Amino acid sequence: MKKTQSTVDQNYDAVEVGHFDIQKVVNAYKNELGIDISRFVREPVLHVYACEQTGLRFYRGIDPGDGPFYECLMKFDWYYIDWKWEHEVVKSLLTSSDHLLEIGCGNGGFLNGIREICPNSEGIELNDKAVEKSKTRGLKVHNDSLESLVEKKANSLDYVVSFQVLEHVQYPGDFLKSAFLLLKSGGKLIVSVPNNDSFLRLDNFNTLNLPPHHMNLWDAGSLTKVGGYLGTKPPVFHYEPLQDYHKRWYVSTMLAQKQKEINLIPPVLRGWHYRKLKKLFTEWVDVEQENIKGHSILAIFEKK
Repeated sequence: MKKTQSTVDQNYDAVEVGHFDIQKVVNAYKNELGIDISRFVREPVLHVYACEQTGLRFYRGIDPGDGPFYECLMKFDWYYIDWKWEHEVVKSLLTSSDHLLEIGCGNGGFLNGIREICPNSEGIELNDKAVEKSKTRGLKVHNDSLESLVEKKANSLDYVVSFQVLEHVQYPGDFLKSAFLLLKSGGKLIVSVPNNDSFLRLDNFNTLNLPPHHMNLWDAGSLTKVGGYLGTKPPVFHYEPLQDYHKRWYVSTMLAQKQKEINLIPPVLRGWHYRKLKKLFTEWVDVEQENIKGHSILAIFEKK
């Protein structure tokens, strides 16, 4: 059984739990998104490991994306959504006296949405074009590293938030420890990530859930154990209900689980059976949408 050093902590071990052909991943990015990721490839096989102490699954074999990679993704209007479910959850917690930092603030959608409620807010972002757009909105956003910010603002913030960022980080243990150093006692670190215990677990070759885009696969279990690693109180979780813009993806993922069953049907009837199942799934989703776990999970860690 192949082992490696965990990306959470160098003293933790991780064991291989799966792998993919690298060329298949390269082809998927090229064919689906028009992006050449070959410069990030380091091995012929993309390995999936699980940290033995925290359960966090992570990839090895492809390096994380850089600025130009994310600039390519910015061309898609669905990539940076200004206001999302997790933004609304966090907005409801804030007061005018809070000092907040958003790590990886993108185009500044969240900061723009809270500027009147929480004027003492700022963000850092490594994508220069996103920083420029944020500044045109009059937001306090810098291209700065988390490590540099710790030297300036340690133990000074009420909230550190990071939406859909942690899954992109190659060494999340270091990232989380640095983010935690920014907080006052009683301050809160809030992260949202794709929930790989939702329907995502059934779509094990989703291109954007692979490197160089996503480097880690989080769920409530791994987030809870990483909280223990940080020495926090047990995290409070919020689960995203299935969003309208993910309904088609959800239905197609559910149908893919029925493919073996469909293949047993005589070819002349397969199309009819597939359409019937699709109709039934779609109608069920329309009724149960609020009760279905959607794409993301949000975790709130409190500093003791």
